[in-house]
Amino acid sequence: MNTNSNTGVVIAVIVLLIVLVGGWFVTSHARPGMVAGDEMTMGTTTSNTMNNSQTSGASTMSTSTLGISAQTTMADGNAVTVANQAAGAKVMISALTVSKLTWVTVRDSSGKTLGAALFPMGTHTDVSVSLLRKTVAGQSYEVLLYFDNGQKSFNLKEETLVENPNGTVAGATFNAQ
Repeated sequence: MNTNSNTGVVIAVIVLLIVLVGGWFVTSHARPGMVAGDEMTMGTTTSNTMNNSQTSGASTMSTSTLGISAQTTMADGNAVTVANQAAGAKVMISALTVSKLTWVTVRDSSGKTLGAALFPMGTHTDVSVSLLRKTVAGQSYEVLLYFDNGQKSFNLKEETLVENPNGTVAGATFNAQ
């Protein structure tokens, strides 16, 4: 390998480190409800519906704050952050960034959609999705994003599920307590 090739590799590694550290800093310091002294640990989470590969254009970050887990999933400029929360008739979304008119849905472990809410392009914080059926303490749920088909009426079969470039579903999970 010549000097020019080595320089290119070093520059690529430095750029990757800057992006990773910058992403960590932005997401860890922009959490609503965080106060000084809160303990925070960082890690990644992968499930059969999410992908945390840096090469896929999507990443998943799990943060634990005083025992409350928050998970952020990002795919091509779209991101959703949800934390473990009390069981009930609505789900709180900590942060949401969408690139166009998007449905935020909540799905139970059997794959049934419990509720959906429509959000315009942009960044939203501390928003909720009302459910047709309440979440149950001890159960896990997924928050998925669907691009609206233009009718502004949610239809699971007609909306476009937001996916990562590698074809995996972009979504975040939480536990009802």
